[in-house]
Amino acid sequence: MMTPRSVTMGNKVYKLHIKHGSNKETVTLSPDCSMEELKGKIHQIFKINPEDQCLMCNGKPLQLGGNLTLKQAHIPNGSKLLLTGSQQKVRTTSEHLESSCDESL
Repeated sequence: MMTPRSVTMGNKVYKLHIKHGSNKETVTLSPDCSMEELKGKIHQIFKINPEDQCLMCNGKPLQLGGNLTLKQAHIPNGSKLLLTGSQQKVRTTSEHLESSCDESL
């Protein structure tokens, strides 16, 4: 007796190749992971806030609805995603003091 294909494919893992500038990373996720989970993984790796992330797949910007899964967003396994966004800037103590002084003037 054969098992349905969807059952045997249920444990499949997606590998997504993400490029940001000259940095390249491979992320491994389940196809049922949400876009928010993908953005969280990207945040851990590239230190870009999820709200600042802009992803492109096959030359088209992705609609990053938080409730969509990778499968629902039509992101195939092995996709190359281009990430644009600005990295978080960690303010040093001197920068913080300078901005505080400017505000008080």
